[in-house]
Amino acid sequence: MTDALPQDSLTTLREHHAEVTLRESEAKYRSLFASIDEGCCICEMLFDENGKPQDYRFLEVNLAFEQLTGLQQATGKTARELIPNLEPERLIEAIMSLLGSKA
Repeated sequence: MTDALPQDSLTTLREHHAEVTLRESEAKYRSLFASIDEGCCICEMLFDENGKPQDYRFLEVNLAFEQLTGLQQATGKTARELIPNLEPERLIEAIMSLLGSKA
């Protein structure tokens, strides 16, 4: 029974170290993402029931992206929400170019 206590403590210490390391890594990523002067965004592709791309959601954008595109507070919104008059064909072309294929 006495051998279990040091092992539990070691496990707890390792878990704490992993959490601290992860937080530090996330902070570095956020700092880099926010400070670069290139527009950058991370998007999620949205597909219809047949697997065809229909829209995309902005998961993260940096300030330079907002300044370059004029799309303010885009995080969490879809392209169609941000640009309601975007022609469906244009949207699909943009999506397909991001995917590197033809519509």
